[in-house]
Parts: sequence; structure tokens; C-alpha cells
Amino acid sequence: MENNNKYIVTAYKMYADINGEHQLLEDTPEDKPLWFISDMGMTLPQFDAELATLHTGDTFDFVIAKAFGENEDHPENEVDLPKSIFMSDGKLDESVVHTGAVIPVSNGEGHRFNALILEIGEQNIKVALNHPLAGLDLHFVGTVLESRPATEKEIGQVMAFLSKGGCGGCGGGCGENEGGCGGCGGGCGENEDGCGGCGGC
Repeated sequence: MENNNKYIVTAYKMYADINGEHQLLEDTPEDKPLWFISDMGMTLPQFDAELATLHTGDTFDFVIAKAFGENEDHPENEVDLPKSIFMSDGKLDESVVHTGAVIPVSNGEGHRFNALILEIGEQNIKVALNHPLAGLDLHFVGTVLESRPATEKEIGQVMAFLSKGGCGGCGGGCGENEGGCGGCGGGCGENEDGCGGCGGC
């Protein structure tokens, strides 16, 4: 039975408007490109769908509106953190740490989040956690370096790898080559380690 999955290799840049500036957030060059197999959940669904319609050599320029959802606080994302972790030399810098401020934090696994300070108490600070790209419209500009039907072997290898839990990250996927993580929207590290992905942790 013929499959419709494609093996796609792409070089791209990802931008977003932050504080009134169109900023480059990720640069995946041709010598260290992102590869993925379409329709396997390895990238953001919208990114996957856009590139799956293209061919080798095609360029692209598109925007995914609020790819990681709205930047809003949700009750299920609210947590109390020890006040001490926000202190420097035993003091709280109120110019930085105050109600309504957004501060980057990371969990024990190194995943990054934006913490919106909701309330400052005597011992704890209540924050709402969001993905660092939540609320942002992501602008992708790049080139499809290769696009072809994926082989059954390639699909099987990726399925086997993903069934083992993949390599974590913020919702992206992983490949099987060269230590191979990939996935727009959640890689596992730096490109030189074979990992990448928009909003990677």
C-alpha cells in the first residue's frame, strides 16, 4: 500500500515580532538543515502541512498565527514557586520581580517557560507558566532542499524511535540519524548535536 509521507529536508529562518521588533529566533542553515517525515507529528502541524505541498528547490515564506496558542494564564498552569529562587543576595529585585512581570524559568529537565508573576507572598510566588513562544505569530522563510516520498524503512525507523518516547522537548519530534532530533516546535538541543526545531528546549 502506497504511503503519502514525504521525507523533507529544509533550511529556514524563523522570526517573530517581540516588543515591536521583527526578531530572528532561529536560523537553521543549509549545512545543518532540519529533516522530518511528514504526517508523523515531528513538526508543528501547520509547518508540516505547508512544506508537504512543496517540492525540492521551492522557497517558502509564511506565517503561523499563534503556533503555540494564546499567551494567557490558565489555572492548570499556575504554580507556587519558592520566593528564594527569585532572590539575589537575599533580596528581591522589585524592578524585575513584580506582579505582572514575565520572567524566563526552566524546570529540572531544562525545558524553558515564561513565568507570568500573579502574586508575591511571604514564602512563595505564584506564577502562570506558558511556552516561551505562546502568543507569538511565527514567520518562516526558507528553502526546501529535498522532498521525496519517504521509504517504508525510514517511516519504520521513525515510528520505532518515537515509540520509545523520542527525545522530549516542547512538543516536537525526533529523527533517527546522527543523534537525530528534529522538529519545528521542539527540538532537543543545539543544531551541532543533530537537534533543532522551532522553539526547541
